[in-house]
Amino acid sequence: MAGGDHLHFSMIVGGEFVNPVEWWDPHWIKDNITRKLSSP
Repeated sequence: MAGGDHLHFSMIVGGEFVNPVEWWDPHWIKDNITRKLSSP
């Protein structure tokens, strides 16, 4: 029951809502983004 200004944050990746907390974890980024980008 916010009585003042506030912000709702969400992320959409490839048209899908994702949990932004996962994107703050460097291990998750390495396992799910960096390796996939460098794969042939």
